[in-house]
Amino acid sequence: MRSGARPMALGVEVTGGARARPRLIITADDFARDPVCTAAVAEHLFEGRVTAASIMANGACFAEACEIAQARGLSDRIGIHLVFDEGPPVSREMGAFADGNGNLCVSRYLMRLGSRFSAAIEAECVAQVEQVLAAGIRPTHIDSHRHVHTRFPIGRLVVKVARRFAIPYVRPARNLPRSKSLLKSVYKSFFNRYVASQVGTADYFCDIEDFFAQRYAVPAGSLIECMVHLDGSPRGLSGQRLLHDLEFHRFVANYDLVGHTNAVS
Repeated sequence: MRSGARPMALGVEVTGGARARPRLIITADDFARDPVCTAAVAEHLFEGRVTAASIMANGACFAEACEIAQARGLSDRIGIHLVFDEGPPVSREMGAFADGNGNLCVSRYLMRLGSRFSAAIEAECVAQVEQVLAAGIRPTHIDSHRHVHTRFPIGRLVVKVARRFAIPYVRPARNLPRSKSLLKSVYKSFFNRYVASQVGTADYFCDIEDFFAQRYAVPAGSLIECMVHLDGSPRGLSGQRLLHDLEFHRFVANYDLVGHTNAVS
């Protein structure tokens, strides 16, 4: 289990008389969301340009994504991208809280949950995890679409489910760069410390393009997770270009690229 730390210059922390290199997880989100994204994530994971992928259990291409993962030997690098605000629910319980089109619609800004709603969200988390397990994939981590799980009422349920299924890692709230709002910074620190007290997590989390552009200084030996999107949108195409960029490859050579499981074991 890992706790959050304040950014500082590389090489400040010394372990065993030697400077430990920071470790970097690069996670492609939205695996199984659509055909273009599914193909791109699988290809970049297979090529080693990303170290992990997060699959959407309710994604339109879920079955296809699982087949590709099994066929290409990628299953040991896939976690769950929990979805609360898009597409159909997987559980029966969450159906009562879907919108008029039968789609999930949980707000990221939700502050409180009633007991029935809380039970439905937990059931949906369990159903999504079980769907991935049933497809023959043992999840290495949990995160969520649009970071809905970083709202504490939902996050505590996600952590509970992670522990129930022995999933070793839950993504922290973004803390690079630090929020300009003191209240948000305090909340993220509280949330991340809670997650770290229960399961494995990273010291820092942000978008890979932002991490590359800003060159955030982090302590030696720390663990950073960066997400990337690889769909056909301008954002996704930009992420793909970055992963093929020579300057980017020189940059990430300063880090030990790792997956979720070996990063927190």
